[in-house]
Amino acid sequence: MDPQSRISEKIEILIATVALLVITGCTTAISPNTASAVDLEKKGLVLATLRYSGNVANARYVRTEIYLWRAAAEDSGLRHWTIDSSKELWLIELPIGHYRIADWRLGGGIEKSEGTEQSFEFDVRPGEVTYLGEFNVAMAPSRLSGNVVYPRAALFLEDRYEKTEEMFRKQYSSLSAVPVRDVAPLRVVSIPVPKREPAVWPISLTEPYNTR
Repeated sequence: MDPQSRISEKIEILIATVALLVITGCTTAISPNTASAVDLEKKGLVLATLRYSGNVANARYVRTEIYLWRAAAEDSGLRHWTIDSSKELWLIELPIGHYRIADWRLGGGIEKSEGTEQSFEFDVRPGEVTYLGEFNVAMAPSRLSGNVVYPRAALFLEDRYEKTEEMFRKQYSSLSAVPVRDVAPLRVVSIPVPKREPAVWPISLTEPYNTR
């Protein structure tokens, strides 16, 4: 390959990488060690937990991702923030504004089907923690084919404020004076899979995603 071709290839890879970063979003999770550095005059915090229920035998082989999108009209709609199954308690730093949750996936393997375009919306305000609720990933019986599992699940949002606030106060002592606003639904809310073409991604049973 001549030098000019190598340069062109590197440019194409760089452009593709930047584009991928733009559309895949980010997660600004706050750890107990960095919590005191958050500027709560300009940013807000979002608190939530995630757990598996139902047929959890195959939960360790999947990765659940829940996407938080800016709902403001001036936002491009390309950037989102992610809560995933890598841990139970999530505290995320977000710009002040209006958000919605209408998209999620069982990473690496969900049998996606048609669903209604419903969403859960909330506001992030400065100087406070917004409690969303507990995301309950209810695992349904999976289809097995040899060494491959095709997991299925439903996502529910539930109010577990007392339990979550206790966990939050213990882990984030530096934010003990910050008020927590509970916006979790009064009843269990189902967040359906958005409308799109059905698709299936298999997962190998020999490669677990979650180790907790």
